[in-house]
Amino acid sequence: SEQEREKLAMELEKERKSREQRDSSFEEQQLKPFDDIPQPGQERCSDMAP
Repeated sequence: SEQEREKLAMELEKERKSREQRDSSFEEQQLKPFDDIPQPGQERCSDMAP
């Protein structure tokens, strides 16, 4: 029925959202260690900065 289909769609949407949140937080954790390492070229920029 229409109601069941809507309920199913909402469940799928909810699941997709929570999965996206997990993925993005996981990606952030993966990227964090690299933020501490200055990229070549960035060091020089900060040295030149007043």
